[in-house]
Amino acid sequence: MIAAKKITRILEAILLFVFAIFLIGAPYSKRFAKICFINAGFWWLLISILKHKRRFYREFIPHVHLNIFLFLFLSLASISTIFSLNPQHSQSVLFERYLPYFIFFWVGLGFITSESYSLKKLYFLIAAFIVSSIVLGGGGVWDYIRIHPERLFSVFGKGQKCLFSFLIVFLPLNFSLSCFARNKWVKAGSIIALVLLFFTLLWHNSRSAWVAVTVAVFFMSIVKNKKLIPFLLVVLVLGFFLLSPLGKAKFKTLANPFSRSTLDDRVELMASAIDIAKEHPFVGAGLGMFEYLYLPPEHCLAYKYYQDEYYVPDNCIRYIHYHAHSIYLEIASEMGFFGLFAFLGIFVLFFIKSFKALAALEGLEQSVFLGLVGVVVAGLAMSLASSVIMVGVQDSLLFWFLFGIANGLILRARKLKEVV
Repeated sequence: MIAAKKITRILEAILLFVFAIFLIGAPYSKRFAKICFINAGFWWLLISILKHKRRFYREFIPHVHLNIFLFLFLSLASISTIFSLNPQHSQSVLFERYLPYFIFFWVGLGFITSESYSLKKLYFLIAAFIVSSIVLGGGGVWDYIRIHPERLFSVFGKGQKCLFSFLIVFLPLNFSLSCFARNKWVKAGSIIALVLLFFTLLWHNSRSAWVAVTVAVFFMSIVKNKKLIPFLLVVLVLGFFLLSPLGKAKFKTLANPFSRSTLDDRVELMASAIDIAKEHPFVGAGLGMFEYLYLPPEHCLAYKYYQDEYYVPDNCIRYIHYHAHSIYLEIASEMGFFGLFAFLGIFVLFFIKSFKALAALEGLEQSVFLGLVGVVVAGLAMSLASSVIMVGVQDSLLFWFLFGIANGLILRARKLKEVV
C-alpha cells in the first residue's frame, strides 16, 4: 500500500511535468502536442489504476456537471459518423479530434479534483503558462520588427498560421493574472507577457482575434473590477495608432462587420454551411464533411466526393477551404441542429456554474478561474467567424485542457463552500 502511494506520487509529478512542457511547447509542433497528449493520457490512466484498482474505469472520467452534455455531444457525433456521407472520413475526425479534446478536458479536470492537488502545483503550472506566454509574445514582437512589415505569421522564425488561436488563450488569462493575482512574481511575469502579447495581437492583424480578446477582457473587467474599463478604452485608442497600414485598413472594416469587405469569402462559406444543415437537419452530413460538400460560387472548385483529389479551372482562385469559418455553422452542417444544441449546452451550463464559483474561490485560484472564463468567452466569440475550439491539434487541445481546469475549479469552489 505504501509502495503504491509512493509510485502514485512519482507518477503525478511526471504528469505535472508533462502538463508544463505541453503548455510551453504545444504552439510550435503538432507532433509535440500529440506526444504530450498521449503521455498525459497514459500517466492519468496508470494513476487511476493504482488509486482505484478494479474500479479505475469509473474514476478515469471524473464526475462533473458538464458530463451530461459532453456525453450527449459525443453520442451525437458517433451517430453522425454512422450516418455520414463518408463514414470512414468522419470516423477519422471523431478519433483524431473530438475524442482527444474531451479526454484532455477530463485529464485537466482530474488535475484539480485529484486528492493530491495543491496550490503549489497550480503555481507550477501557471509559471509554465507565463513562460510560454512570454516566449510566444516575445517571439512575435521579435519577428515583426525583423521581417514582417505588414502581417505577423511567425514566432522566432517559426511559422504560426493559427497564431490568433493561441492569442485568444494566452491574453485573457494573463490579463486576469496581471490585474488580480496577489503573488508579485505571478503578477510581474504576467504583465511582461501581456505587453508582448498585446503587440503580437495588434500586428497579427486578425480582426476576429481583436474582437474576441476585447470582448473577453471587458467581460472580466465588468465581472471583477469596472474601474479598469476607462484604462482599457485608452489602451484601445493607443493600440489603433500602433497598427500597420494594413491593420488600420482592416480595423476600419469593423465599422460594417457584415459587409463583404469585412467577411471576404466567408459569406459563401457560411451560406454553404447553412444549406448543408438544412439538407441534413437531424444528424448532419457527417463529421468533417463540410470540406467535401462546400462549393464556391459558380462551382469554381469541384470536389470529387470522398477523395482528397480536386480540380481547379485556370480562371479560378486556387484556394481550398476545409472549414466553414464559423464553428457553430460547421457543427450544424456536420452534426445537425441536435449536435449544435449539445455543443452550446456545454458552455451555457459552464457559465451558469461559473458565477457562483467565482465568489467562493480566493487568491490565485480566483484569478486563474476568472482568466479561464475569459479564455472561454474569447474562444466562443472567435468561433463566430472562424473554426477554432473543435478544429486542429495544438490550439484546440490547449483550449480543452484549460477548460477542464476551469471546471475543476468550479468543483473545488463547491467543496470550499461546503467546508465554510
